[in-house]
Amino acid sequence: MQQALIVSSYGRQFIIEIEGKLYEAVTKGKKTEFVVGDIVLATVSNSVQAQIQQLVSRRNLLYRSDLNRSKIIASNLDQLLIVVAVKPNFNLSFLNSCLICAEAEKITPIIIVNKMDLPESALFAEKLANLYQDKLNYQLIKLTAYDDCQTLQPLLQGKQSLLIGQSGMGKSTITNQIYPPAQTKTATITKQ
Repeated sequence: MQQALIVSSYGRQFIIEIEGKLYEAVTKGKKTEFVVGDIVLATVSNSVQAQIQQLVSRRNLLYRSDLNRSKIIASNLDQLLIVVAVKPNFNLSFLNSCLICAEAEKITPIIIVNKMDLPESALFAEKLANLYQDKLNYQLIKLTAYDDCQTLQPLLQGKQSLLIGQSGMGKSTITNQIYPPAQTKTATITKQ
């Protein structure tokens, strides 16, 4: 067995990385509690396939829950990059929940204020910076996803990071800018 990192998850199928090479992987039995970021022990079947045998102990675990259930999102994170924007529908409770989760799991949160090209973004970013950066000491980065994402590269080097945010905040655009092979689907937000 070899140690591997789960880099993508598709239900009961995974993409794992072993010594820089990617493999399609399934689990032994019907276990599906594995998530992106997990370190696992796996056996290589052939040049493109492997089987996940066992989970290695996690450093931390990020999950979302409501009254009815919990869903594991990722594990072994160093950073949580929380993408917010003034439009289409900023939710303060979502931001605060992300910060609480990150603190509870000892994950470094970084607030990314996107869409700085919008006229109302300057005041929005100033208010967030006043509270979260100046008073609570969180790192806050302002950018326009189509132009400024290279400023994130130094923050990502050697770190396990998760990009999280509400729908329409620019996560896919940021992903495509910092990692073009992802080719994540993006859409124009028309809602005012």
